[in-house]
Amino acid sequence: MQMKLFLDSAILGEIEFAYKTGLCDGITMNPSLVKKAVDSMKEKGEKAGLKDYIKKALRIAEGTPVSLEVTELDTKGMVEQGKKIFKEFNPVANNIYIKIPVNPSFPNEDGKEFDGVMAIKQLRKANIPVNCTLIFTPEQALAAAARQAHVADDVFQDHDGVIDDDADRQRKPQKRERIQGKSHEIENQE
Repeated sequence: MQMKLFLDSAILGEIEFAYKTGLCDGITMNPSLVKKAVDSMKEKGEKAGLKDYIKKALRIAEGTPVSLEVTELDTKGMVEQGKKIFKEFNPVANNIYIKIPVNPSFPNEDGKEFDGVMAIKQLRKANIPVNCTLIFTPEQALAAAARQAHVADDVFQDHDGVIDDDADRQRKPQKRERIQGKSHEIENQE
């Protein structure tokens, strides 16, 4: 298995540094971080627009994947937005992956648990590379892999009280580590 490191940032200086040092195999950016970075530049009096900012990041990362996340939460919206993002930005450096939440549902929104998985399938049919995010269970990771996602961002959280047995805590303290936001490239054997 080959491990790749993806920088979770939208700050151009951080992205440039990560590539300069050779510690970065790709970038994953979420919309709120991009907006925050652009707003910060504007506050400093610098000229900045979202599209131009994203294009700069794509050029810095040329030759490696850059994941741009959708903001829609239903299958149809994610697919439409993913295709639009891909069409607009992939020509810049041919390195766009569309980031789709595997589980886009929120409390009181029953029925959307599989919208992300269905969007992944449709985007892959359109030959658009996909990075899956919001994966909380092994079953969700398997569903993403079965739909031929290229990259999976898993999210593991340490919930207090998961390990209730004091003896078990003493024997296996490493199981209580907090690990968040790891990215794994999925190799689909075809």
